[in-house]
Amino acid sequence: MTRYRPAVAWTHIVLGGLTLLPAFILPLVFGGVWSLVTLGADDPQASAILGVTFGVVLMVVLSVLAISGGLSLAAGIGLLRKKPWGDVLTIIASVLHIANVPIGTLVGALSLWVLLIREPRNRRSMPQAESI
Repeated sequence: MTRYRPAVAWTHIVLGGLTLLPAFILPLVFGGVWSLVTLGADDPQASAILGVTFGVVLMVVLSVLAISGGLSLAAGIGLLRKKPWGDVLTIIASVLHIANVPIGTLVGALSLWVLLIREPRNRRSMPQAESI
């Protein structure tokens, strides 16, 4: 393992953990808001539509957070343990983190630079060109 890979692995582990944290806190916070919104409406049909819409949006946000955090956490652990799938999973997680401005963009760009440009794994096994 080269000197940059542990740093990339730990940044993905930390970012994955920080991404999973809201996935556990948001249901507690917005569950109460969800019940207040649905109970506060006077019209039962509007209350039902509002409750379903709020629930679907909350579930989509929680799913995206859980998948993104879990993927980043698994990628960091795989890269740290020198698993062959760790590089591929870290590259995938890095590309997805590019949209997470500003910290995710920095982590994703750094990870892609280390894994694809700075220290590609197959550099040692590439055949050397013969001198003429």
